[in-house]
Amino acid sequence: MAKKKAANFSFDTAYQELEGILQQLQSEESLDNLESQVKKATELILACKGKLRELDTLVDKTINPDD
Repeated sequence: MAKKKAANFSFDTAYQELEGILQQLQSEESLDNLESQVKKATELILACKGKLRELDTLVDKTINPDD
């Protein structure tokens, strides 16, 4: 995801969207939509990882303000 989109990023929304993609992939017999779903899921996963890293850094700074 682009940095511009990351500012408006909601972890919960992205997670729900990932769950929806997973359910859709598990229920579909056709693989025609697989490529676009995998690309979207990859973007969402990367965005979630980035958000979690930011949160980890914030928590670390809060716990260890002198480091």
